[in-house]
Amino acid sequence: MVEFFSILKPDKTDEFFSSLEIFIGHIHDSVVSMQKTLEHYCNDDIDAVKELSEKVLRSEKKADVIRRHMEQMLYKGVLVPFGREDKYNLLEALDDVADRAEIVVRIARIERPKVPDTIKDGLKDMASLVVKTSKNLRKSVLSLDKDLDKAIQEATSVELDRERVRNEEFKLLEILFSDKKNTKLQLMLIKELISLLGRVADRAEEAADRVTTIAVKYQN
Repeated sequence: MVEFFSILKPDKTDEFFSSLEIFIGHIHDSVVSMQKTLEHYCNDDIDAVKELSEKVLRSEKKADVIRRHMEQMLYKGVLVPFGREDKYNLLEALDDVADRAEIVVRIARIERPKVPDTIKDGLKDMASLVVKTSKNLRKSVLSLDKDLDKAIQEATSVELDRERVRNEEFKLLEILFSDKKNTKLQLMLIKELISLLGRVADRAEEAADRVTTIAVKYQN
């Protein structure tokens, strides 16, 4: 078993991994706040939507700060050349998850599409599944420093979670388009919101793929 971060310079190992833990924490927080935002959005609680969406934006900004710090560590040669590109790609993939969560809440606040009663519960369920995807991604990333086998196992869980999100996504779209009461504009706006939510899970799956690539490459 090879510990992924053992290839760091010894005096910087703790700093890099501590930064990574904070980084993935902010990313997960952004997804959790996004889920809560959508839940209150479905309940027409606009004040809560505004407050929670701001939490998403703050978490995303905090993640950006940490990511830039870690990229500077890579750029300055804190890490040996072996594996540097893999780490950089992982950081970018993880950051994309928070970026997508931010887009979801911004679109919800700007366009304010009315969610039909027929899909409110389903949309909440889908958002909860996206949170589960993010949670398992966090476990996978944090396992890189401890157990590469577990990192791969958790990454596989992310892929399975994404399949569940995708199934829920198509189920919602089917219900949405079968309801003749919805206007064309409403259909377009809600479809966009559902698709954007699905892309958060897409990005989580892509980040999990990066974890798997790293873990497989550095295993004995």
